[in-house]
Amino acid sequence: AAQCSMARRALAAAAIFTRQASALAYDARFRSKVDGLVARRRGDLLVVLEDCTDPANAASIARVCDGFGVPELLFVTSRAPAPKFDPRGEGLRRLSASATQWVKLTSYSSVDASA
Repeated sequence: AAQCSMARRALAAAAIFTRQASALAYDARFRSKVDGLVARRRGDLLVVLEDCTDPANAASIARVCDGFGVPELLFVTSRAPAPKFDPRGEGLRRLSASATQWVKLTSYSSVDASA
């Protein structure tokens, strides 16, 4: 009975060790993927939206920018913006599903001001 108990404890310890080793291996693979994504970001590419009035469209474009590694999304509002749309507002951040954490949002009043 004592040997059986020791064997169970050894198996339990091995299972814990295996789970920990598996978690560490997963963490290393995940970190490698993230490092690769960061290295492939496109610092030389910007996307400009002029007179965008729909926050859902802007959020979709922010998600696409995030997916392609575009670091910055410029909003140019040469006309009066729609009353419910604010490029820096919480609505766009909520709709973009965290893309705005990785894509910088900048707003300008004219194309000339953005240059």
